[in-house]
Amino acid sequence: MEYRGIEYKVVRDEGGDWQWAVSLGNPETTKSGQAASKGTAILKVWAAIDRAHRRASWKSRLNVAGKEVPPQNLQGVQGHSVKPTSTP
Repeated sequence: MEYRGIEYKVVRDEGGDWQWAVSLGNPETTKSGQAASKGTAILKVWAAIDRAHRRASWKSRLNVAGKEVPPQNLQGVQGHSVKPTSTP
């Protein structure tokens, strides 16, 4: 099976539970778990993939001075853009 371009496995064990596994990140690590139903197992593996995507997209970027670079496209309430305040 595949979600967001990442392959994962969901299989039923002898006890009737559903086991899931997915390899994520660089270096690659395997996340796995179990659930009572196939649907719940799929939702759990999707959540693990989404968490990995969020972590990868939120890594802080440092500028030359070693300070964190603020995001360029700040969005305010209801989609209005918010301009960063400048400091003197």
